[in-house]
Amino acid sequence: MYHDNRIAVFVSHLYGDYQRSLCQGVVDRAAEYGYRTEIYCSSDGEALGEYVAGEDAIVRVPDFRSVDGVVFVSGPYVDRALRDEIADVLKEQGLPVAEVTEHDARFPAVSLRNNELFRDITEHLIRVHGARRICYLGYRPQSFYSDWRLDIVGRTAAEHGLPFGPAESYACEDTAEDYAAALRHFTQTGLPDAVVCYNDHAAVRFWEAAHLTGYEIPRDFAVTGCDWDEEGQILDPPLTTVTFPAWEVGAAAVNSLMEQMHGRTEPVVHVPAELVLGGSCGCGCERRGDTFLYQRKLSRRIVRTENTLIDSLHMVAELSRAASVDEGMDVLEKYVRATADYSDFYLCLFQQWDALPDDLRRLAGVPAAPDREEDVLLKLAIRDGKRLPECSFQSSQLLPDFIQRDSESAYIVSPVAFGSRAFGYMVRAFRDDRIGYQFLDVLWLTNTAQFLQNICENRRLHAVSHRLESIYAKDGLTGLYSHPGFMDRRSAVLHTVEGSLVAATIFDVDHLKAISDHFGHREGDFALMTVGQALRKSYRQEDLCARFEGDEFYVLAKVDDPARAEQAAAQVRSYLDNFNKLSAKPYLVSVSAGWACLPAEGLGEEDLSELFSQADARLRQAKKKKPASYMR
Repeated sequence: MYHDNRIAVFVSHLYGDYQRSLCQGVVDRAAEYGYRTEIYCSSDGEALGEYVAGEDAIVRVPDFRSVDGVVFVSGPYVDRALRDEIADVLKEQGLPVAEVTEHDARFPAVSLRNNELFRDITEHLIRVHGARRICYLGYRPQSFYSDWRLDIVGRTAAEHGLPFGPAESYACEDTAEDYAAALRHFTQTGLPDAVVCYNDHAAVRFWEAAHLTGYEIPRDFAVTGCDWDEEGQILDPPLTTVTFPAWEVGAAAVNSLMEQMHGRTEPVVHVPAELVLGGSCGCGCERRGDTFLYQRKLSRRIVRTENTLIDSLHMVAELSRAASVDEGMDVLEKYVRATADYSDFYLCLFQQWDALPDDLRRLAGVPAAPDREEDVLLKLAIRDGKRLPECSFQSSQLLPDFIQRDSESAYIVSPVAFGSRAFGYMVRAFRDDRIGYQFLDVLWLTNTAQFLQNICENRRLHAVSHRLESIYAKDGLTGLYSHPGFMDRRSAVLHTVEGSLVAATIFDVDHLKAISDHFGHREGDFALMTVGQALRKSYRQEDLCARFEGDEFYVLAKVDDPARAEQAAAQVRSYLDNFNKLSAKPYLVSVSAGWACLPAEGLGEEDLSELFSQADARLRQAKKKKPASYMR
């Protein structure tokens, strides 16, 4: 197995600015040490329904034998069960782990110290601007960290003897209506001196609600944020906030891993944030950002988002028309080539990703696929603009050796799942290792998962319909068509190209009742199965052979010559004669037959009835010539 220097990262919601910047810090610093990065990300906690239920498969993907250390960004995981499962797996591996979190660390931790700066913000508002009533605007979607910051603001206000009760705090959802409700809540007993917001996003949204109501910041009251955001800095005046050194956190996590590899471990490494004083708190400050460039950036983002959504709709439409997995891969290839950010793209499918559930497999009579050591399929591989052939490789590896051996790129790995079914995973590499992960990737993941789920559902429906067809249209004893199946399919025979005549033949099993009465119904059934086998051997696959109730068999076929109908009936009798010569059964299996032909052109339902009436008349004549004995 090929081995190089690798660092793995486990993170959730990589499309967030914090996560993306942090992972970029890991990639850049790891490269300085000569390590390549593999980022394993999930989308847990998003409103993606069935698309995230199977994301725990991400812990089965890494080849931990080839990983030298792990950065575990545990903070963003909304699904605590998934976070704990990853932590348990990492403990089992015994690898150096640097955990990026600010609470409940299970490994040597790297912590961004920006929550503590809420004390500095509150102290600044009190000491410098004389604030006597400070309110806190929380953010319900991230309640854990929001409540943590609430506690710091409340304790700091209490230390200065300031009121801080229910009237001074409000946790909102991210809606315009809720920010307006927060403003009414804070101002119902008079204007506050300052509103400390959970982050910059909440501060800007709250500022907008205040502006629409007629308030002016900071003349009427101060507003502050946290986690520095460009939008807050192009406001007039700019927002007072706290820096967000996410890149530095990622770099510090790699430094922590290097220290652990050399036997030096610090329980916690703190990455400090800094207070950034802007005009929104009352300090004198000119606008820091470039409004024109920011507006252009937003315009480009809007255009890209619109194009992404349109492309996604086109992809969904094309995938819905793909009748097979291979056709779906051709569709994906088309969109990969249209995405300039990717240098590599791989879709890997687990063994038996499309396997039927056991109960349905048993019902449909489908055998279970054997387990193989090479149990991951590289279904789609595009590297530097070239599509590589598909191949299988061992599940202990992320990708085949021949791909990893020559790669210097950082990989981003995401599970592809729907419901409890994990299909596999998607691997991407970005040009120059500049992580350009956008929500586009989430659309790709959900579109691909939905396509694979549709393939599985189609297979399931095919198995069910095949089974129902067997029950309805097939005779359970002989495997030939039943009476209903014959009636459903007889018109298809009339429309076949081959043959200018339609031949109808009726077979009747001689002495079937006597065989059953004398030797038992099992022997009577055996005689019927033998006749069914004789018909399968004597007629073509396109001919329609059926067993009606009791001892009658009907055949409908197209022929060029009436002699062909007589010849086929003779072949049935010849098969049974040979069987009787070789059989040790105490009875003989034989049939009487009658056949008739009519021109195929213009033949209708009434003509078919007449055709079988003629065949039946000949059958009755043939039975008169049969010997009375069925015994040897």
